[in-house]
Amino acid sequence: MAVPRSDLHAADAVYPGFAWPPGLRVDVEFDRVRTQITTGGSRTSRTSGRYSIAAENDPLGLRVVVSDVEYTSKGSPVEIPEISGAAGALLRSAQMQPDYVVDRHGRVVAILGTEALREEIARTMHAGIDSLPTEARAVAQRLFDSGPEVRRVEARARERWSRLVEVWIGTAPTHDWQVVGGSHISLAPLPGLALPTSREARLLGMRPCGDGDATRMCAELELTSRLDAVQLAQSLPDYLQGRPGIDRIEVKLEERTLLLTEPATLRPHREQHEQRWILTTHRGARARTLEQRDETATRFRYPSHE
Repeated sequence: MAVPRSDLHAADAVYPGFAWPPGLRVDVEFDRVRTQITTGGSRTSRTSGRYSIAAENDPLGLRVVVSDVEYTSKGSPVEIPEISGAAGALLRSAQMQPDYVVDRHGRVVAILGTEALREEIARTMHAGIDSLPTEARAVAQRLFDSGPEVRRVEARARERWSRLVEVWIGTAPTHDWQVVGGSHISLAPLPGLALPTSREARLLGMRPCGDGDATRMCAELELTSRLDAVQLAQSLPDYLQGRPGIDRIEVKLEERTLLLTEPATLRPHREQHEQRWILTTHRGARARTLEQRDETATRFRYPSHE
């Protein structure tokens, strides 16, 4: 989301606050380009989709309901079967989005629909298992039985809400970089492992939110995430104990988000999210490396504003 400097209005700082009213509806459209690279080459896939978000009253605050999900995808990603097991058979699970409840400050307090997610993932999984080689089926079944895919869908929902809303609560972004706390990111090839990250944010400026309304001003915010190597080194030994045959794992990870949002309400209008990671697994003298790059552009529309 490149922003011409002439479109930005001066502001020393913004003070974001969460104010999504019950009854709010958001129509979301996104386009993601994913490139995966191995020693055997690279492949690129493109996924486009749309869905709706509705805010409803809940005893704990606000229920955020995701519905009308539609996805189309072109291209076929590669994977490392020794690590990811049935991840290739579970690609459709990326379409699944749970509902969640946030408190009046905008912080997630509950993820809803876990059982429904598990049932849908089970249908996806068992269809995928049938297409796997015989030697991979037992690994795939163990992966499903341990339930990490459900947890990854939940974690992905938390990560998404955190970038859009939660990370900004209680901050006052300025033009200088400032630490805004840590987070955890989940990757499909590492089921059950939450990668710890450190995050910094800054304010780029103010500009019209768009959608034909030149009077409503939005803050353009930049957020970066990098792997916390110290915390990761502490958690990897326990993770590897449950994965015999893998001697060592090396991970590199970085993320960058540009967000155009209304600072008084934290209602987003545009998001450009980039994620890049490199995973190397060592089995004795053998090492295999997978690199993945995602670039996702998302647009949020508010029918009541139009």
